[in-house]
Amino acid sequence: MRGSEIENEHIKNVEWAISLSQANFDRYRAGDWLNLKEEMYDFLYGSDLWSRLGRAPIPKRDKSSADKNKQEKSPYADPDSKEAFLEEAQPAELREIRSVLKEMLQQVTANEDINLSVPQSEVWLLSDDQKAHFAPVFWVDSDRKVLAGLNLILHMAGSELTREQIRICPDCAKIFITKRKPRSDRQFHCSDKCARLAATKRYRVKKLKNAEQKAVESERQRSHRRYAEKQRKKHGPKIRVRRIPRKE
Repeated sequence: MRGSEIENEHIKNVEWAISLSQANFDRYRAGDWLNLKEEMYDFLYGSDLWSRLGRAPIPKRDKSSADKNKQEKSPYADPDSKEAFLEEAQPAELREIRSVLKEMLQQVTANEDINLSVPQSEVWLLSDDQKAHFAPVFWVDSDRKVLAGLNLILHMAGSELTREQIRICPDCAKIFITKRKPRSDRQFHCSDKCARLAATKRYRVKKLKNAEQKAVESERQRSHRRYAEKQRKKHGPKIRVRRIPRKE
């Protein structure tokens, strides 16, 4: 995969994490939960991106008896079976993962740094042969909340996104990614719907302001006519009444 393709894959994963952090689980049906579990497995264990890169993120290992005993106690130690993950993952755990991702993304939008503690982990830098690129390989013997946070950090780093590209929609307050170059004189919205609503609001505010200005100007003209008529009755019809512009 070329560099730009890799970055796009990382961006897609960050966008998925943003979408998950703002999902309304109360509206989920059984099919929605199953789809979420499959997407969560791909996010946690990188079955799509890393396989296309030619490297699995969590390799199979030759486990000693101690390792086997340790992993038998941990329901998260063997991610190789997608079927097992789909059976084990429960809505309560997915809600916890959502909360972790939401808190991390809120820190980003608040211009805060993210500090994630990753206990019981190992990292390798591997290459299959002399001509193969190096690839980082991670093994995390911890709960899936930590693994989700670690993956979000890795995807954000690989996406080449800047902090100013991760924004809060000024209309609906949702977090989103803008792929356009940020400008200080322009607002960006999470969707065309929000952009249209914002444009409609600006138009109505401008229209109301213009109507108020016209009403004020009309009242000033009527007031001037009344004053001029009063002065002509007092000093004669030939008197000239000049209107002096008001200071704003």
